[in-house]
Amino acid sequence: MILLLVAAAMIVSIVAAGCTSNQNNTTSSISLTNTYNSTRGFSIMYPSNWTLSHVAPNNATANFTAPDNVTSLEVLVFQNMTSQDVSQGLNLVTSLVKGLNETNITELAVVAGNASILSTTNTTVAGLPATQIVWTAPINGVQMKVLETWILKGSTLYQAVYTAPASSYDTYVGAAQQMMNSLQLT
Repeated sequence: MILLLVAAAMIVSIVAAGCTSNQNNTTSSISLTNTYNSTRGFSIMYPSNWTLSHVAPNNATANFTAPDNVTSLEVLVFQNMTSQDVSQGLNLVTSLVKGLNETNITELAVVAGNASILSTTNTTVAGLPATQIVWTAPINGVQMKVLETWILKGSTLYQAVYTAPASSYDTYVGAAQQMMNSLQLT
């Protein structure tokens, strides 16, 4: 059940990201000047031209929006997870993206079926092993490209989700990667 909630939270945030208007602004230089410190065990730096657009009441989610008001990076925190939960969660997301949808949750059904995984890689974030998945899917009529990063520290799962229209994904992916690299877990 926790895994389904993790996947659902990720999909809802991606669907919400696709519901805003598009502007043609770009980032020519990336300087991380602002810092957000969560009470849920993480801090992250972000560029001055990005906006901290949403923080969940329990500080378990922080959403940063790029200057185009469409592209976003969201950091989610899930506590009391095990490495087996994370592995099963990654398998669930992979299955959903590949179209093996076994649930009737509307947000998950939107993504499953017409999505494709571009890559799955192991990496390191905040000095910890992490898994990254890059995938694309049509969401609300717009082809979106998503970079998900999953990091497990103890029993807390940190998930960073960069979401952009596929046509402008490269515009802000460098800033998103720098933001993810600035992530500090306490």
